Amino acid sequence: MIVERHGRTFEVAEEDFSGDWDFWGRFSNGTWEPETLDLIETMCHGGTFVDIGAWIGPTSLWAAAHADRVVAIEPDPVAFAVLEKNTARLPNIECHQVAVGPADGLTTITTAGDSMSRTGAGDYIVKCYTIKTLFDRLEITDADLIKMDIEGAERDVVAYAEPFLRAFGAPLALSMHPWAPGSNLPLNGWRTEDVGHLQILATP
Repeated sequence: MIVERHGRTFEVAEEDFSGDWDFWGRFSNGTWEPETLDLIETMCHGGTFVDIGAWIGPTSLWAAAHADRVVAIEPDPVAFAVLEKNTARLPNIECHQVAVGPADGLTTITTAGDSMSRTGAGDYIVKCYTIKTLFDRLEITDADLIKMDIEGAERDVVAYAEPFLRAFGAPLALSMHPWAPGSNLPLNGWRTEDVGHLQILATP
């Protein structure tokens, strides 16, 4: 299936797991997360874009024209299989089936393939790394932007990874979920900005 947005075309798999939501139609007409895609264009200038919670690849595909290296992280095996199909034609996108969490080890995840998959639920076992371990393993030494959309677990992950992220220094775009607990996110010393459903964290 060919998808076009703002003069760019992508060949993607028919599966989008959205039912009557028509995900790729919304992607094409600009009603799906325009703030996220605009942020990628604004902040990615030939460096690395890290897509934590890449799902089937919309933000990774969009970033491929703006970043030299796109690292797509997705633990759901159903979504990951489609992510690999959708990004196979773009050599600067690399896909890794792993979860990001507060500790290294194993976790479980739901496997519906939709964008609502959550770690710590379901019964599919997947590798889990802290952000520091993940970046060390993948030799990510700098980034123009890190995007994290992991269905409400963003705040817990950032709370544990905050010292590393502060030292790393890349802007972090968190997808906020109103139902997720947020009292443990350390914001002292971060410059923050709300952009649509995103919260942008950056070092001063």
